[in-house]
Amino acid sequence: MTPHLPRPAGPRAALNAVWLRLAIAQQNRLLPWVAIAAIAGAATYLYVGAEPPVWLAPGCAALGATLLPWRRALLPHVVALLLLAFAAGLFAARQKAHAMPAFAPVPYRASMVRGTVIARDMLVDGVRLTLGRASLDGSAFGPRSIRVTWRGPVPDISVGAIVSVRARLFPPDPPAIPGGRDPEREAWFSGLGASGYALAAPTVLRHVPASRLQQARDDIAARLMRDLPGAPGAVAATLLTGESAAVPEPDRAAFRAAGLSHLLAIAGLHIGIVMGLATLAARFLLLRSEYLALRIEATRAAALVGLVAGGGYFLLTGGHVPTGRSLLMAALVVLGLLAGRRAFSLRGWGLAALAVVALAPSAVAGPSFQLSFAAVLALIAGYEVAAPWLRRVRGQGGWRRATLHHLIALALTSLLAGSASLPFIAYHFGAIQPYFILANLVAVPLTAFWVMPLGLLSLPLMPFGLEGPPVRLMGAGISVILRLAHAIAGLPAATLPAPDMPGSALVLAAAALGLLCLNRGRWRALAVPPALAACLIWACATPPDLLIAANGRAYGLRAGHRLHIVALRGGDPYTVAVWQQHFGALPLAPAQCPATRCAVLGGQGAWHFGQPPLPCAATLLILRASPHPGCPGTPIITHTDLRRNGAYAIWLAPHPRARTDRQSTGNRPWTAPALPGLRPIGLKLAPTEALPPGPD
Repeated sequence: MTPHLPRPAGPRAALNAVWLRLAIAQQNRLLPWVAIAAIAGAATYLYVGAEPPVWLAPGCAALGATLLPWRRALLPHVVALLLLAFAAGLFAARQKAHAMPAFAPVPYRASMVRGTVIARDMLVDGVRLTLGRASLDGSAFGPRSIRVTWRGPVPDISVGAIVSVRARLFPPDPPAIPGGRDPEREAWFSGLGASGYALAAPTVLRHVPASRLQQARDDIAARLMRDLPGAPGAVAATLLTGESAAVPEPDRAAFRAAGLSHLLAIAGLHIGIVMGLATLAARFLLLRSEYLALRIEATRAAALVGLVAGGGYFLLTGGHVPTGRSLLMAALVVLGLLAGRRAFSLRGWGLAALAVVALAPSAVAGPSFQLSFAAVLALIAGYEVAAPWLRRVRGQGGWRRATLHHLIALALTSLLAGSASLPFIAYHFGAIQPYFILANLVAVPLTAFWVMPLGLLSLPLMPFGLEGPPVRLMGAGISVILRLAHAIAGLPAATLPAPDMPGSALVLAAAALGLLCLNRGRWRALAVPPALAACLIWACATPPDLLIAANGRAYGLRAGHRLHIVALRGGDPYTVAVWQQHFGALPLAPAQCPATRCAVLGGQGAWHFGQPPLPCAATLLILRASPHPGCPGTPIITHTDLRRNGAYAIWLAPHPRARTDRQSTGNRPWTAPALPGLRPIGLKLAPTEALPPGPD
């Protein structure tokens, strides 16, 4: 309860009183705000459209250090800590970026690749190998890794083996949409230098026996897929070994449409289930012994057992970064229990966020970090508010009230986590699943109380060949989840395409989430202005009328409410897939493109709007060949412009304008250096007739 404060006298005293009330309402919230400031610093470096000046981080740190000794008021101390945290996040991201090795050139032809297998992912119809210490045609590639995908019969290849494969390689893809997901940045921080597809089966030059852990992982996956043919076995292998590539694409799409993709991504939910089951089992066994119960504090000992089980599950499922973040947060929970503090608290959330920024600042830009930390923040804050009401619902009643309490808690968990993740899902994936609460209300309890316990029970039985019954029961539960996913995916409007969200709207939405979750009482109303501003910016955002891929081989034309795609020979599968995901695009063959709407002039290599056959009468010319006809007053985008500026997004109304990838990313360590003579993009497109509405 906020203590009573005397009525202030004068404007300055009133302002101080307001600040004091806000500070009281923010008790025990300083560490989460410091974590948010560090996240903001790392995100600033990763997202801004130009390399931040070198002095920015030291300048913020110096200003914070200047304010820190101020002893007259609390506000300077808070501002100083936030500035220092912001500077630390910015510095960590910058240092990590500049410490990574540069990209090596990738030949535009098939090459003989040789390297050591450092990661292997089994696919439905092949294998994906990540090779370290690689060479191309006998020349060293550098310290970066190469990822090669082979579709066909898989030879016996283990991690550590040296292989040789003839492959067609490509450098990391630039963003498909200016301002969108940046695969170049992801590859830069992950150490990846090139990826491609194998033209023949890989040849093992030196066979290295797989590690015991890898052998165990492979054996578990093989047994599960043998006992559970088809999709249930692939999902079971995903849950227990982390090998998710074998899940058929139709089932994966159904999981996405139903809002259940998180079940296939080993992260916080699975770590929580494993640790929870191990903790409950250990506590139950410890309390069965009077000798141990009197000499050991069962709750703390069981928590340590759960942490060990979580670590083992982390190693068994491949030790991926999202699982590591979840294990780190779980470890903080256990430390809180051992120290006699609250297990789930905003302090623990803040410590985990600070640890991620310090160890892997590039993760801040990824959807995994943003979705998981937003969901956990909403869950902690939401249950803090709802706990008294839930206790009244539970009361002292019997199984009916307990069942009602459990159902309400499940629905509340799905609502809180799903609502907090909604803006990040819309920003990164361009779609919203409106039935996610209904799907998770059934699928999460099935996973937590049926599928995962039976799967974990089968693991110690596998050495004796006794895993059959629990695996079959596990498969029955997975089949129920699969049928549920397909049923919900088949409902009307199961997946709603979300309008492309500007980055400013996402920043405001994240600020609103922080203000809502970290404030108390009436101060939560401070979240309303940024939330309304985010919704307004998002609602006013208009999708581009024309998209051009960075290689000039794919184009997107908006007609009505749909984006139609023209992919020329050679295509750009990645770009087309991103456009389809974000804009609900439809394929459109060049022959189907109406003459009054657009035209592809194969002989001249030009795409233009307006009435053919006069290219100079077009609103815009996009030339893939040179020389081009002189057309005074007609904007022309050439292949050289695409090489300089990357992908284009062009709006024709109300005033023609263009945005390029180079404008969004700038010259960063992970971007290709700009060609000399780079000119700013400020297209002055001539007025054009309205495009006929396309099919909805």
